[in-house]
Amino acid sequence: MLELRIPFYGWGIGVLLWIIGFWISLIVGHYVCNYIVDKELWPSFIKDYPDEKVNYPKGRDIVRWLGRCELLMFTIAFIINWPQWIAVWIGVKTSVHWAGWKNDTCRAFNIFLIGNAINIIFSFWGAMIIKAGTPFVLKG
Repeated sequence: MLELRIPFYGWGIGVLLWIIGFWISLIVGHYVCNYIVDKELWPSFIKDYPDEKVNYPKGRDIVRWLGRCELLMFTIAFIINWPQWIAVWIGVKTSVHWAGWKNDTCRAFNIFLIGNAINIIFSFWGAMIIKAGTPFVLKG
């Protein structure tokens, strides 16, 4: 398993790195994902297919809260060196909605994948910053 060695900067700056890491992961990740998915992808998806009855997904507030929870869960998975849990989670999410995506010619599924990729990228980035402030999680 690939293990990244990050230098430990001390406990004083360690707390600051935890705050910065979770801020990047949870806050910045959420807003970037929200902007790309809700402001760019879904409107273009609806505009490109005006003949179809395509609307924003129902329950968007719940979807946003799920995204926030995923950012936290993915960040923790990277911190504790258990990223395979992310694949299991996305596999379960995909299998639950698989029948609906087969009829949609994968357009909504691609938006789903892009949103998950953004969450994984920001979770990984935040977790690497957090690991720099915590020596005991580096040993895995």
